[in-house]
Amino acid sequence: MKPTTEQILSALNEMIKSKTELKTQKIELGIVDDLEKLLKDYQEEISDLETFKDLKSERKKLINLASRVGKAKGTVTRINKIRKQIDGMQKKLQKAAKELGISMGDMPVFKKLDKVGGEYNKQKGIIESAESISKILKV
Repeated sequence: MKPTTEQILSALNEMIKSKTELKTQKIELGIVDDLEKLLKDYQEEISDLETFKDLKSERKKLINLASRVGKAKGTVTRINKIRKQIDGMQKKLQKAAKELGISMGDMPVFKKLDKVGGEYNKQKGIIESAESISKILKV
């Protein structure tokens, strides 16, 4: 007995439906595979993040450093202002001493000036560090 047109169409519809379901399942499996890979990648990144757990304490140190550098910059600014005043007064003193015929080396204040200059040179490394860290931290 020959199948009727209706039976043929029904069988054809079943085949199409079956193929469509297989494609849908295949697509869903692909999505699941992609999601599984993303989850695996995520877990690896989270694990890698653990290596940076000390950043929390480092952040506190950095905040403290920024505060200290800010204070150091203020001190350096005040020192430079005072040094300019000292330089100006030193020039006036040299001029007056020369007019009076007095040797600068004989004056106790001149020895103190030498000492101040030496102290400044000793601290130059701290000053330069404060300035460079300040630029890095934008303090």
